[in-house]
Amino acid sequence: MQEFTTLDNPTEVVRHLTNALGRSKIREIKFGYRLDNEEPAIKFKIWLRFPYNLFARKSVAEKVEQEISHIRLAADSTKLLFQVE
Repeated sequence: MQEFTTLDNPTEVVRHLTNALGRSKIREIKFGYRLDNEEPAIKFKIWLRFPYNLFARKSVAEKVEQEISHIRLAADSTKLLFQVE
């Protein structure tokens, strides 16, 4: 059975991702609300610091995907999307 981390709002998701990935790798995380195939979604854009944005983008994307798959928001069933820059 898969365990979920239930968070109250997207700001807590940003804090959780920053702590999970490491503050030294993350330059900035922003989020915005959108529709994905007519379903409400929140998209997180993650900017990495210098050496990571060139050499470790794929491993960071895999780690983010793993973390996001275990997160859900308490208020609703909004999809969580991400993009690593």
